[in-house]
Amino acid sequence: MGFIVVRQKGSHVFMQRGEATVTVQLNNPVKKSTLKSILNQAGISAEELIEHL
Repeated sequence: MGFIVVRQKGSHVFMQRGEATVTVQLNNPVKKSTLKSILNQAGISAEELIEHL
């Protein structure tokens, strides 16, 4: 999807693609609301994510 990891602090990873920065918490499993927030920050839909799995 083109994101690169720029840094990590504790259980959070900060990823970047162009001007977009996404913060991802490394929990397993990821809560539905957290996943929606990550997708929103990344500017991608759930369908796009599924296509890349």
